[in-house]
Amino acid sequence: MRFCLYGRVGMAGVKHADLLKLAATGELLARVENSGCEGYYVEVARWNVKDKAWQRYAFEKFLGGEIEELSDRECAVKVADEINTAARNEDASFIHDLPVWGGNG
Repeated sequence: MRFCLYGRVGMAGVKHADLLKLAATGELLARVENSGCEGYYVEVARWNVKDKAWQRYAFEKFLGGEIEELSDRECAVKVADEINTAARNEDASFIHDLPVWGGNG
């Protein structure tokens, strides 16, 4: 399985195994995203030390059946969980650490 890299059109992408190695450094975060039409994406963010921000890094779309007989969502969840486990952030807080909303409505 090969993930596409954001901002790098024409490049071969990055292998799942290589993402797991990079995740072991703790600088990746994966989420399952609904594509809005068919299938699910695994979106991978990477921490940019220079910009001090999470940025979109890579993605892969799942339509189902890529892993055993799992559905599209089950495949995406399995792969995202593998990346987050390798990054040791499967229990990381995300929303809890965001600033409190200050809107008026």
